Amino acid sequence: MTEQFEWSGVCVGLPATPRLICSPHGAGRAYALEAASAQGAEADAARAKARAAYNDFFTLWKDADPDIPILKEAKAEYAKLQ
Repeated sequence: MTEQFEWSGVCVGLPATPRLICSPHGAGRAYALEAASAQGAEADAARAKARAAYNDFFTLWKDADPDIPILKEAKAEYAKLQ
């Protein structure tokens, strides 16, 4: 469980705007965890919410350097939801 939230240190201590840019990534991770522990329609709904949150994150980071670690992690996590 701790491993799932290690990224949060990236956004802690930053002004409000950068924290908001990171929040869809955290939401995507939270919904992905929910999907992993749920079954049936609940798991499907959580997976759909996770994909939407990751897509929001990717939209916010669309002009970022693709080699930024948090972006690479998010892409790998998103791929696991497919």
